[in-house]
Amino acid sequence: MTGQRFWNSGADLWPLFGPPLRPGDEDGAILEDLLLDWSRRHGTPQMLVLGVTPEVHALAQRHGWPLQAVDRVSDMFDSVWPGDPADTLCADWKDIPLEPASRDVVVLDGGLQMLAYPQEQARLAQEMRRILRPDGLFIGRMFALPAVAESAEAVIADLRRGEIPRVDALKLRLGMALQRSPESGTALRQVWETVCAAEPDFEALARRLGWPIEQMQSLHAYEHATESYHFFDVDALCGVWCGQVGGFERAAVKVGSYPLAERCPTVALRRLRE
Repeated sequence: MTGQRFWNSGADLWPLFGPPLRPGDEDGAILEDLLLDWSRRHGTPQMLVLGVTPEVHALAQRHGWPLQAVDRVSDMFDSVWPGDPADTLCADWKDIPLEPASRDVVVLDGGLQMLAYPQEQARLAQEMRRILRPDGLFIGRMFALPAVAESAEAVIADLRRGEIPRVDALKLRLGMALQRSPESGTALRQVWETVCAAEPDFEALARRLGWPIEQMQSLHAYEHATESYHFFDVDALCGVWCGQVGGFERAAVKVGSYPLAERCPTVALRRLRE
């Protein structure tokens, strides 16, 4: 499965995803607080969302904030984006056809791990520095490595004991446990292979755990995926955005209280003035 086909499949399966891979109510409240604080000081933000996260669209609609979405897979707009198609751009996040200093806030929910570390992270930081106005914010909910690493065997043991609430949490924990370094990342197919080796009958597993059988379809999408995810922590992110590339400072790091929230911090990085 090529990258394009994988994300086309993701568009079809989007309704099956849930927290922590999609933002929950706490994540939405954290994002809203950061945006309200910025708007009180600067006025109505001109916003861009990387990807098509419906929850970000709903938040912008509620406050009347202009929002544009950018994604490289057009099927995501057709299947997932709830807004006006005129407010979308089909483009790579690292090369967006927008004027310099044309946006106040850029939001990305759960997408940083899709980019290789550190090279593609640096390219994204450079592009965000280009399109954000001084004092503008990049707000990203990231999937951050835990302070103490766990093994894939420990994750599978918790799975068998019924201590993982849904397949989204399984994918996140197992992806992190299998990674040897942020540079190498974890191949999505390796996540699928590890679950298959431990529990080859997905339907039986779902019944035993009380998971909706439909949720397992999102794990099947990893079977032929060629992509890898790259997990790192907040300090490593800031090491690229604030150090290696420069042009940003850490403005806030907010964490919810739900299970695995410590691995899903929302990080606000402020675009420095020249």
